[in-house]
Amino acid sequence: MWARDFGTSDNDTELIPTILDAVEEIRDAYRPVAESREATDTLVTKVVLGTFGSLPASDRYFILGFKKEGYSCSGLNTRFVTQLLAFTREHRSELLQEQQAIERIGGIKYPLMKLVDMYFWQIGAGISDLKQNAEDLQSVPVG
Repeated sequence: MWARDFGTSDNDTELIPTILDAVEEIRDAYRPVAESREATDTLVTKVVLGTFGSLPASDRYFILGFKKEGYSCSGLNTRFVTQLLAFTREHRSELLQEQQAIERIGGIKYPLMKLVDMYFWQIGAGISDLKQNAEDLQSVPVG
């Protein structure tokens, strides 16, 4: 999984079982630490993003953005990863251009899934900001 940039190849669907196996191995590794609690999808995807670069970090903002763009997320499963690949395939040329620009300007080559992570996170953060601004406006006394 370190040798491939997940999302760049049409053959990447063959990696889905390997990625989901890694997810389960990470959950297993955290079981003794978490005792009765299972490692959250957010924690597991952050570990996968940080080690293999093959999943975005499924935190609150990412999920908000993912759903806003019409995708569903019912957990860290085959359907979720398949949707990520579909998005990546559809926007592969733009993602690769951004990947190259970041590398050229900043000297860092981000995995494609990190760019997917940043894309949906930014949308989710914007939604959260809008909701917070609306709540703030509602709490302002009138008159």
